[in-house]
Order: sequence, then C-alpha cells, then structure tokens
Amino acid sequence: MSGTLADMRATLPATLGALLLLTACATNVQRQEASAPDDNDILVTDRLPAGSFARDEDGFSGDLFVRGFPIIARREEAFCMEQCETVEYVYFRIMETGNAALSDFLHQYAGNAYVQRNAVGLGCKENGALRFSHISEAQGMRDDRIGGEQATDILEANDDGPVTLHLTKEPFSGGSEAPPCFSHFNAIRVRKSVNEPERS
Repeated sequence: MSGTLADMRATLPATLGALLLLTACATNVQRQEASAPDDNDILVTDRLPAGSFARDEDGFSGDLFVRGFPIIARREEAFCMEQCETVEYVYFRIMETGNAALSDFLHQYAGNAYVQRNAVGLGCKENGALRFSHISEAQGMRDDRIGGEQATDILEANDDGPVTLHLTKEPFSGGSEAPPCFSHFNAIRVRKSVNEPERS
C-alpha cells in the first residue's frame, strides 16, 4: 500500500504538468480561432471609390461602389396570410467597398428583410432580369427593371468571379410598407471598371 502511495506521489507532478500543458494548448487554440479573420467581413479598400454615401439627420443617402456576388433566396411576401407571392429575392453579398459608412448602414438596418449582416437586397430575379421597387422623397415608390447584359453580369457573378456595382440611395426619411422586391437602393449599375462611363 505504501509503495502504491509513493508511486502516486512520484507521478503526480508529471501528471499535473501534462494536464497544465494540454490546458495551455487548448487555450492557445481557442485564442487563435477567436483572433482569426472572419471570412464574412467586408473589406474597406481604396481600390474602389468612396463615393458620397453617408448619414445625415435624414438618414443614409448617396452613391457607393461595392464588389461581390448574388445570393438568391426564395421567400414569400411579408405579412401575407393567403395567396402569397413567392419570389426569388437577390441579396448582394459584399466582399469589398470603398465606403466605410456602409458598415454603419448595415448595422442600423440589421433585422430588416432587405438587408443582411454583409449583404444588401437588390430585388427579385425574374425571367433572367432583376426587378426591384425603391422609394425616395422626390419620386415616392417606383418600380424598375434591369435586363440584358447588366442583369447577366449580376446574376452570374460568384465569389471567384465577383462583379462591381455602383449603387445610389436617394434621400428618404419616412416609412412605408415595402413590396416583396423592394431595395433600399434607387439605382443599380454594373461597372466593368470604376473609371468607365455609366451604362444605362
């Protein structure tokens, strides 16, 4: 019995040392994982123009450039009880922007059906085109459509082949019930190069 106790006393320091080492390694791994960059973060870069997008007392407005790709989600019309319209809604997953105010916009609108943590809503995919409703103080609610090459460039982009968009949000300080294909942005334009002239 005494021999067994002696053996246990002899091996205890080594056992405790091993346990402490394992704990230290596990803690180090957790710290490394916590400090690793988030793949879903949006990079603010000077490779894209900053634009005029900013917040004032009436909210956010202006233009900005973003680079990314579409994510399409099937969803029903909000607050609908029967005969609800199902749409293919297009979110634009933003990888890069030249405008730091975009992160404030995404944070402010968190939980909004047309904004995600790293994406903004563009509208609905419909027969190879992009249909969207938008609102402004000057013109109220309007419907728009993007077709042809611009729609193809947006809808066929992916994380390995992203597309650059020039987005414009006109001033609007009120509230309104949003249709299923609503976008917070009033103009959506594809840019092959940030220095090219605008395409209609």
